[in-house]
Amino acid sequence: EKIITDENGEALTKRYPVRDFSELTLREVKTDENYVLNDTPQTIKLEENQITDVIFENERIKGTVEITKVDSKDKDKKLAGAKFGLYDKNDNLLDTLITDENGKATSKELYKGKYYLKELDTGSVYYLLNPNTFEFEIKTNGEVVPEIIENEGTDIEVDVDKEGTTEIKPGDDVDYTFSNVANNSNIYLDNFKWYDYIPTDYIRLQKMTTGTWNQDLKYSVYYKTNKTEDYILFKDNLSTQENYDLDFTTIELSEDEYITETCFDFGKVEKGFREVTSPTMNCKSLDTLQEENTFTNHTKTVGIYYGVTAEADSKWTTIVHTPEENRNLEQRYEMLAQIDVLLGGRAAEEVFLQEISNGASDDLRRATGILKNMIVYYGMTDVSGLMVLEDFTRRNNFLGGGANSREFSEETAQKMDNYIRTMLEEHFEHVKKTLREYAPAIENMVAELLDKEVIDGSRVREIIESYEKEHNMTSRLVPIEEEH
Repeated sequence: EKIITDENGEALTKRYPVRDFSELTLREVKTDENYVLNDTPQTIKLEENQITDVIFENERIKGTVEITKVDSKDKDKKLAGAKFGLYDKNDNLLDTLITDENGKATSKELYKGKYYLKELDTGSVYYLLNPNTFEFEIKTNGEVVPEIIENEGTDIEVDVDKEGTTEIKPGDDVDYTFSNVANNSNIYLDNFKWYDYIPTDYIRLQKMTTGTWNQDLKYSVYYKTNKTEDYILFKDNLSTQENYDLDFTTIELSEDEYITETCFDFGKVEKGFREVTSPTMNCKSLDTLQEENTFTNHTKTVGIYYGVTAEADSKWTTIVHTPEENRNLEQRYEMLAQIDVLLGGRAAEEVFLQEISNGASDDLRRATGILKNMIVYYGMTDVSGLMVLEDFTRRNNFLGGGANSREFSEETAQKMDNYIRTMLEEHFEHVKKTLREYAPAIENMVAELLDKEVIDGSRVREIIESYEKEHNMTSRLVPIEEEH
């Protein structure tokens, strides 16, 4: 016989004659899906005209969920202190779990059914909240459902780029445009600042436009001069939604005072903060600049998040060309000496660091340019003798206008390339040899510079002169009165 319990959990067998059935054995073969089957049989003795009660107990199916919290980039790194809410399918909060030092948290026993987890707090400002919902189901008794949940670490990153005027004459304006002034982090920044450093030996700041920005904020603009150590407030409570014209020439400065730095302080910015309309800067170059002078404007962004700082920088270099009639007379040996000086940076890297960087790229460009000018414009080499290969007045000096057509043959161009390469290599070897000969004296200069933070030309000459005398070397110092 098969019997089924009713809504009260009760079931009654049919009547059995005691003479034929002195004992009966009952076994549970099926139970409610949320309970564990009790498959232990029970045997009873029948008594005439009596109902014998039999009680079967079923354990409700229960299980737990075990959270393991890990770093998304390093699964072996377990994260403590993360808080999770445990909810049933009706969105009722059943429990709150916090991971231990091993990154684990185990729930209380849960009845069979569907549930989900939601991260409430990462436990660390250096990790991002995981926005996902983690669904799971308890199906069998004693089941432990594993949930490995990853947290992405905060990635603090800022950016900035700039472009500007490439070539100028003395007294010309120098213009810069800034872009990608941005918080590229995956989280907000407590503070975001943008700095610019004016090369004041060559130019003076005139004006800026602030640009517009993609988040609605208030910000301030500061400046620093050669007479001040701290930043001075210029404009306050500016709106990121408006493009302001800032005229720095309206600032009252002393006769020999000039602006050296600017700072835009945006305060707290959300991730993705950046310009919509690019900021610009206008400067005026000094009238005293010389041919082949170069200067570099540096800019920098700084972002801070809970003490973690990220920086990015960019720079733009401008070269000066003076009109032919204003150019100082230079002799061939002076121009070759300039090449030695320009090769000094790369040579020093090889001699003292046994490594090279891109830091000398501008110097190498200038050295190459001097040799090319000696060939093309000045007739100072045997590549073309006294023949000038291009008309200087037609040279494309300013702001990268269209390229000129070349006035010499491919064969001459190849001779020019070979000559420039050979000269650069010969002078480079000469400079390295000189640096090696004077290496101890140079190390003495470096030690003094690190100690005193400044060393002037006269002191450099003293160190070299002392080294030459100590080693009975013929002095290579040019007397001051003979210097050009």
